Amino acid sequence: MVLWKSVACKTCENSFCSDCINQWQQKQPNKCPFTCHYEERKCIGAILKVLSRLQINCCYMQNGCSVAVPYEGLEKHEQQCDYQFKKCEGCQRELLLKDLAQHQELCDQIDLKCSTCETLFKRKDMKNHKEVQCLKQQLQQQKNQVQELKLEFKQEIQQLKETMEQKLKNQQDTIDQLHVKNEEMQEECLNVIKKQIQLHMMQETFDSIYSNTLKIEEHGLVVVLIDKREHSEVRGRNSYSSGINCIKFQIEKMLNNEWISFGVLSQSTPMASTSFSSPSFYGWGQCTTQTFLNGSNQNGYAGYDGDIKENDLIELIINCETNNIKLINHRSTKRYEIPIDASKCPFPWKLSVNLVNIDDRVRIVR
Repeated sequence: MVLWKSVACKTCENSFCSDCINQWQQKQPNKCPFTCHYEERKCIGAILKVLSRLQINCCYMQNGCSVAVPYEGLEKHEQQCDYQFKKCEGCQRELLLKDLAQHQELCDQIDLKCSTCETLFKRKDMKNHKEVQCLKQQLQQQKNQVQELKLEFKQEIQQLKETMEQKLKNQQDTIDQLHVKNEEMQEECLNVIKKQIQLHMMQETFDSIYSNTLKIEEHGLVVVLIDKREHSEVRGRNSYSSGINCIKFQIEKMLNNEWISFGVLSQSTPMASTSFSSPSFYGWGQCTTQTFLNGSNQNGYAGYDGDIKENDLIELIINCETNNIKLINHRSTKRYEIPIDASKCPFPWKLSVNLVNIDDRVRIVR
């Protein structure tokens, strides 16, 4: 008996086969066969040296192996020894490893795989498979492929149908939305046209003056400052509470292009010499870049540059729908806009023009 994969007891220094002591430990944990406490360690070098010099016969010697192997190489040799018995994968017969490969090349029970249809069959059935079964298998595979293609095609057709139906639905929804939007736009256009018609029917004239320094002529179409040089206000006849209203002025005379103001204020605001400073006044002055918001001068508001001169045709647009007024100078083509705070300038609104120099003259153009 030779120590195999030897280990030793650290307490009593006795040596054991590793398999033997492991079996013992399963029954007697931590106890040495020599009754002491067992704690494993490597065998002493002298024993290992003796074991390494041993030449041991292969365990398959009775099967014909005649090799004597060094102690350290015995396990590897026996795992690969040609004289060990192995079972044939086909007929399950036990043969020496050295004869197994040759046997399995001829064994009629070995499984083979057809390279054409990939079916497994026994070697003994090769002829029948090639002549009959393979063709049947190929035919069945083709049928299966056709069925799969039909199913895929059906699914693709269904998906395409659903996609087209969804696109048509989306297009119809878009058409419906455009139809609604078109009706809304038509209604808006009609409202604008109605407001414009209403605007064209409302003809403005000068009506009220702050002092006798002003004179209204030509049935309210002209106002002129006739007496002395001082600020004085003239107001229009109409009151504005709705719609978009347009008034055109011709500045027929303005001394040295010095001063004029256009704008609107609340009807309830008293007339004044300096009407442009009234709390509800919104408009523009010619002097430098004066822009008035609720009577407070905001020089250069929204880019206004005060470029108004004698003979200019000025258009004042009073928009009661969006609460703003616009000034358009036809000579310079410049446009300006002022938002109106209706809480500071309540409806209805009135046109307010202010002159300062003798003979300054403004005409309402129809």
